[in-house]
Amino acid sequence: MAIAFVPESVPIALAASLTITTNIMRNPCKTLKTAQNQMYATDCSLGTKAITTIVAAADMITSRQKGHDNNIMQLRAVVGLCNAGEFDATLIHLTLHAREINGHATYQAILRFSKSLGPVQELVQMWRKWVEIPFDSQNKLMIRVFSAMDEKSLSVILPPLVVAQHDCKNDMLLTMKCGPGVLIGRCESCILEGRTSCILDNETRAIPLDIKDSWCSQDKRVILFAPKALPESGIAIVPASNASEEEAMKHVLPSLTPVGLVAIKNTPRREIPHVVRTLRRVGIRLFVATGDFKLMAQAIAQ
Repeated sequence: MAIAFVPESVPIALAASLTITTNIMRNPCKTLKTAQNQMYATDCSLGTKAITTIVAAADMITSRQKGHDNNIMQLRAVVGLCNAGEFDATLIHLTLHAREINGHATYQAILRFSKSLGPVQELVQMWRKWVEIPFDSQNKLMIRVFSAMDEKSLSVILPPLVVAQHDCKNDMLLTMKCGPGVLIGRCESCILEGRTSCILDNETRAIPLDIKDSWCSQDKRVILFAPKALPESGIAIVPASNASEEEAMKHVLPSLTPVGLVAIKNTPRREIPHVVRTLRRVGIRLFVATGDFKLMAQAIAQ
C-alpha cells in the first residue's frame, strides 16, 4: 500500500491558476504584432515626381558635384529638422545603419534617410528651435518652429523667392510632418524641380494622392513634410508657452506648400506567415487593426 502526501497549498494554487487562465481566455480578442518595429525609408516624392531613396542619394551627389540646388536638398533639410529622433553620440564611429537612434521607429527611419543625404547635425546648428508640438494620434501631425542662425540657413530649406523676402533676424520657419490624408487636400501649391512653386488644381493634386495610394498598397507608411515661412508681423511666439503652440497651429493650414512625401516600410516578423496559417487551421479569425490608411491595412492582410 502506498501513501501519497498532498500539501494543503496545492489545491489552492491549482484553483488560482485555473481562475487566471479562465479570465485570460474569456476575452476572445488577442493581438499579434506582425512587424519588428524596424522601419526604413524606401521612396520619396518631390512635387509630382516619385523616386526611390537610392535614386535620391545619387541625385544628391550629382547636384553637389555640379553645385546645383534641388528639391532633394530641401526635403532632406525639412526631414532632418522636423524629427524627434536623435543619434546616440557614443556610437558615432559606426556605420549609418548600425548606429542607434533614440526615438520612435518612424523617427529613426526618416532621420537615417536625411543623414544618408547629408549631415544632420549641421542642419540642427543652423536653426534655433522655439516651439515643438509632438506627434499625436488625434492630430496626426508634428510641428516645430525655428528661427535661422544666419542667412545661409535660409537657402537650405526655403525657395529663392521666399529667401529674398525673409528677415533672418525676426521671421521664423514652421516645419511640419503629418499623414498626407490630413492636409494634402487643403494644400494650395507644391514644389517642383528647381524649387519652383506650382499651384495645385484638382488634376495636379491627384498626382501626390495617387503616389500615396500606390505606396500604401505596398504596405508602406507615407509621411508628408512641409516648411512654411512665418513673417514676424503675423506671428507671436514666446518660448515654452502654451500660447505659442496655439499660435503655431493657426498657421498650419493657410498657404501650405509641401516639399515632398517619404515612404517608410516596417520589417515583417519572419514567423508571422506560419503563425497565421496555424491559427486559421484551428478556426481562429484574424483582423488587421492599424492607424494607417485602408490600403496599407489591406496590403498587410494580404
